[in-house]
Amino acid sequence: MPPSPEPAPGPAPTALASPEPADLTWEAADSLAQRHGDAFYIFDPAAARERVAHFRAAFRPGDLLLYPYKTNPYPDVLDTLHALGVGAETCSAPELRTATGLGITGELLHSTGCGRTPQELQEAADAGATVIIDHPSDVPPLAGRDVRVGLRCDFPLGDRRASRFGVPLDDVADAAALIRATPGLRFAGLHCHFPGTEAAFDSRARGLLAATRIAFPDSPPDFLCVGGGFHGGVPAPVPGTSPSDYAALLLPALTDAFGTETPTLVLEPGAALVAAAFTFVTRVRVVKPQPNRPSAVVAGSLFDISPNTRRTDLPVHTITRSRGAARGEVDITGATPMPDEYLALGVPGPLEPGDFVCFHRVGAYSWAMAPEWLRDRAPVLTRRPIDDIV
Repeated sequence: MPPSPEPAPGPAPTALASPEPADLTWEAADSLAQRHGDAFYIFDPAAARERVAHFRAAFRPGDLLLYPYKTNPYPDVLDTLHALGVGAETCSAPELRTATGLGITGELLHSTGCGRTPQELQEAADAGATVIIDHPSDVPPLAGRDVRVGLRCDFPLGDRRASRFGVPLDDVADAAALIRATPGLRFAGLHCHFPGTEAAFDSRARGLLAATRIAFPDSPPDFLCVGGGFHGGVPAPVPGTSPSDYAALLLPALTDAFGTETPTLVLEPGAALVAAAFTFVTRVRVVKPQPNRPSAVVAGSLFDISPNTRRTDLPVHTITRSRGAARGEVDITGATPMPDEYLALGVPGPLEPGDFVCFHRVGAYSWAMAPEWLRDRAPVLTRRPIDDIV
């Protein structure tokens, strides 16, 4: 993966102020670092529970939330979400086994993915999962099994090029006929998923309804899944991306199309549930003078907050021992030998060795994808009730 470019000389973006309470004192951070190392995550279950509540309040009681395990499968995350009745979207055999080990099955367990082997498809069916068909070749291995299936569809979405996932709209009729002709398969719904938060949800609704008219001409499907891509507040909240905003785009379209016989709407929020629930805390080890401004070398890595090694202007705050008056700015650099590893630019200074830098909203695709390259993966500490961190 190519590293992010080295900052050009001259002014750099100012780091975003943290919207999260900066309640971690230097003494507390130092005590945690003494026990767990100079770089660690803090998971706050209350933040994840709050996000689930926001989605539940915005949508209808019968609509389903499925959490994509690929976003962050840390055990405390899964336990927190599943205790609230959030289901699982899995795209690999290990993820499927984790979900079934937690007792998740049926409509609360969707098995997705592409290029699955016959054995993987059959394992999902035998586990009682709803199997999402990505390609007609997924159908024959399921023949003769009693399995609930959905069909993943691809359709135009603005200027977006065709997806490598799902069945194009022109081929939906043939795929639906194949599913219905295969013994044991119960054709229950349609699924779509488009990467990124810019894929408009009203366009997804229109595309799914177009596919519904082809695949279910006589009666509504049991479910329609709009996939993920809900905004997780990284780098900051964006107007129009709250759960209620998404509901306003999706629910009227379903009501207009189906009236009172509206299918269950399935949502797969990943980052939207866990991004805000994680903070990455890392100690400053060295402060180096540089031509433009000092750089603070921290124990952590860009990999810990951005697995694609592209610097993102995450909310950040510092925890200093001296508590002196703010002056100047500091760039935050990582401890790996990547020459362009800048975690943040223009953080308010000063910083000294032993201080800490906290990066917020790093719960999605961070710990889950951070490689064990040159160092051990940073541990996750869970915030318990009464502000206790273990």
